[in-house]
Amino acid sequence: MIILFKTLLFINHKKQIRYIQKLLIKNCKKGYQNNIDIRK
Repeated sequence: MIILFKTLLFINHKKQIRYIQKLLIKNCKKGYQNNIDIRK
């Protein structure tokens, strides 16, 4: 039972990392576009 719980936590943790990475990538792209706009 404990092993199953740890496995679920591990899977959930990986999903969270992917979600955070997607958010970071989106924010980076927005920031990059804003920088280009400011330079123009």
